[in-house]
Amino acid sequence: QENHAADAAETVNETVSESGTEESSEYHYVRPEGRLYSDADYTRQEDTTAPPRYYVPPEKKPKKVWDRAKVKATALGLCIALLGGVLGGFITGMVITFLCSLIFRFLLHFSITYSMLLALAIGFIIIAIMQMSHALKYFKSSSYNYRAVAKTFRRYWKLVAANFLYTLGLFVHNFVFWMHPWRMIIVDTYICNQPYDMATCIAMFTNISASTFFISRVEMHFHERYADYMNAIIGGKLDTIEKAKNRMFRTLSNQLLSLVRLQFCVSIVIFLLANILLPIMGCSGLTMQIYPLMSVGYFMSFLFYSLMLYLYYFNDLTGAAISGVIFAAVSLFGSIGAMYLPVIWYALGFTLASLLAFTYAYFRLRWIERHLDNFIFCRGSILDRGVGPKPSSLVFSR
Repeated sequence: QENHAADAAETVNETVSESGTEESSEYHYVRPEGRLYSDADYTRQEDTTAPPRYYVPPEKKPKKVWDRAKVKATALGLCIALLGGVLGGFITGMVITFLCSLIFRFLLHFSITYSMLLALAIGFIIIAIMQMSHALKYFKSSSYNYRAVAKTFRRYWKLVAANFLYTLGLFVHNFVFWMHPWRMIIVDTYICNQPYDMATCIAMFTNISASTFFISRVEMHFHERYADYMNAIIGGKLDTIEKAKNRMFRTLSNQLLSLVRLQFCVSIVIFLLANILLPIMGCSGLTMQIYPLMSVGYFMSFLFYSLMLYLYYFNDLTGAAISGVIFAAVSLFGSIGAMYLPVIWYALGFTLASLLAFTYAYFRLRWIERHLDNFIFCRGSILDRGVGPKPSSLVFSR
């Protein structure tokens, strides 16, 4: 091929030198029948003996796709098994309590009050023993290293404080109304406010399904997105991390709205049934006047607890503890103020506490969404923490 091209160029040069005109700058093929190129050698693939030079990707094996219906059914079965074990202890304790109360009253001829209280004490002890035995079935061995547990409590004291304050906020309003002139003292030991405590019990059962909805509809879906985000942090690109984060918070928002809508519908239905059936069963008067606002308070309190669990997901123990302080403090002082209001506003303190704690936890969660990168990437420590003398700040010395 190079020889043909050289011959053609030589012929062109000879023609230009002979003409000597202005057209000498143009190129002309003197012998167009001459071949200026040649075809490359070609060997068919079935005739060649050399290995191919192109890349042949390996055959992809089909991925094992988990059936989402089977996964959900397995998770639901596990929840039912655990719930069955817990409820089994409660049902057994309730049956034994009822039988003991009959024995103490009609066979041993104890007083009605003493029979009921003694039977309750026995039933609670049996429930506690069965709950402990149910837990020991899953945790069969123990290291008996109780000092390490104490160190864990000291390290995560904010977590302990957040849960304690949330539990305190659920009951402190009852403690306040036990000081009300309506209170009852039984056997010089037990104090209660029957109308207020009964309204609290009914309102709690009206909204208690929110815990089940949170586990079955929210946490299971959100946990998958949360795991995808953590996996993207370990070995993904920045674009992958951002997409996983956006999907995670979008799932969080959608599932929270779904939880609010579903629980609202359930609470409305139970509330209407309670207003129809409870007066027929003899539960009316002051209890039914306190019940509506108390139901709103417990509706907000269960939603607030869902947001607190999300704060635990992102290790924001400070935000969870602050929201617990708001919940307990407003519930305490709000209930003290509500004692001087009309009966229908007795639950105002607890409702305001739930609303304010829910509002703070929501905006705290939104703040975490905007500063999640700082929470994930900027909270580590290069040096191990320890107790002892501070090391020297001198880094280098000649």
